[in-house]
Amino acid sequence: MDPDARLRLRQAAAEEFARLGFERASLNHVVETAGVAKSSVYHHVGGKQALYDDLITHLSMLVDDALDLPDPATLTAETYLDALSRAAGGLERSLAAHPEARALGLLAHRAEPDAALRALHDRWAVVARAYVGRGQELGVLRDDVPPDLLTDVALAALLAVDAWALARGDAGTDAARAALTMLRDAVVRPARTTEEG
Repeated sequence: MDPDARLRLRQAAAEEFARLGFERASLNHVVETAGVAKSSVYHHVGGKQALYDDLITHLSMLVDDALDLPDPATLTAETYLDALSRAAGGLERSLAAHPEARALGLLAHRAEPDAALRALHDRWAVVARAYVGRGQELGVLRDDVPPDLLTDVALAALLAVDAWALARGDAGTDAARAALTMLRDAVVRPARTTEEG
């Protein structure tokens, strides 16, 4: 399939699935919105389920590539926060470079996620837990909160900021950055003063 047609198809499908969910989404509407032949979709992608699976795989690939996270075990107290900042910047650049990313992001934030979206969330939660554990081990993140609770709170806040910013497009960028700074300040261990030793 022509790359432009594939992009239009993914964009239309992500918007349709995000708005209506898998069951209620119409492949005919997706095809019509994308301006591609239904026979081409069946030939190159498959039916509605195959198209949905393609979107979930594409979303996962976009996020993984954008984050480009190093193995947490390789991070030091000096490199930890920089690695997370680079990952956040990578997500922002990916959103700008991939027109379909916003619709895919909205799909990921469906109020009633299906098994595929739950599995994707669970996979990223494992990564987040590894990073929180490493951050606490390095003394970068606060350790007065259990790691599983800190991870859950941080993930919930990140997902809320992400969903809010995606819904507003460029209009939400500055507020989203401010919210992420607030979240960072809430989870990073405060620097000790010389009096504290």
